[in-house]
Amino acid sequence: MSGLKIRGLEQHVQVPIIIELPDEEEVKFTASYVRMTISEQKKMVKQSQGRSKKVQKIQEQIETALEAEDDDGFPDIDDKLLEGLGAEIDSIIDEGEDAALSRLKGWDLKDSEDNPVEFNKANLKEVVDSPVYRLALVSGVWSATGGRIKN
Repeated sequence: MSGLKIRGLEQHVQVPIIIELPDEEEVKFTASYVRMTISEQKKMVKQSQGRSKKVQKIQEQIETALEAEDDDGFPDIDDKLLEGLGAEIDSIIDEGEDAALSRLKGWDLKDSEDNPVEFNKANLKEVVDSPVYRLALVSGVWSATGGRIKN
């Protein structure tokens, strides 16, 4: 990034995160991400598209496996194959989400007693273990690119 002090070109981008919990309560906080250059953004999009193509191919393999029938007309499903393919999809998804989360550099998150939650590896790991927080923080990186994505 250049040394210009122009609003919108800061090294870190503050993104509002809003999480709607099942009890109709909202959690609101701001997450800080490292701003992406155009080339970094293009690279991330290209990698994301590559992961999507891999997942599509695996899903096609799963569909083919489910369509195969044995002699009695029922699907001849190899459970170990399906488990392996499912695990491969999970791994690809985790890879993409981890790449997005690597741009996260801070937050002003508070716990249920309104105490600040320090941003560190241990707390990040615990927070992103919750699917709703993980999705919100991964979506936030795309908002930090200048997009208008609501999470």
